[in-house]
Amino acid sequence: WAPIRDVLQDAGFHVSGQDLLIRDYLRTFEENIAEQLSEDSLAGLSWGSPNNTENPWIRTDRAFFSFMKKDDGLLLQNLEASLINWAPKPSRLLLTKLRAEIDERGIEVQNDALDDSHAAALWYSELLKGTDSARRNLSTEMVRRHADQLLDQILPNVNNFVGRMA
Repeated sequence: WAPIRDVLQDAGFHVSGQDLLIRDYLRTFEENIAEQLSEDSLAGLSWGSPNNTENPWIRTDRAFFSFMKKDDGLLLQNLEASLINWAPKPSRLLLTKLRAEIDERGIEVQNDALDDSHAAALWYSELLKGTDSARRNLSTEMVRRHADQLLDQILPNVNNFVGRMA
């Protein structure tokens, strides 16, 4: 934004007028390229910047982006500053940690659950013989059992994280 602001400043626009002009330009630009833009909603969109000048960040329900200069070698410190500026609720941090643990340990737990070939064969046999209702019950029970196994293995790390947050 700095080069654009410099041009506008040289043209005699006051700071408040610059912001309005830039917003109007962006609105017009978006209207002109609307056909090329995604129609998907960016739910949960927010943005900010520590000190309103450095390391801007953008957050949606699906991602968190933190920006920095290429020559700035302080990647983790800048990311931390962006996260602190965003100030997520503790419950969001807990659920993010839970999701990260599931991503990290999910395959391992899945392999443990699937290693018992005899149990898998019995389950599949019952699945083939059962009615639609019985199949739904069998699959629901298997998913719940797998989820319980997964939670049993990841909860210690999640609880440790919560302890460090306090």
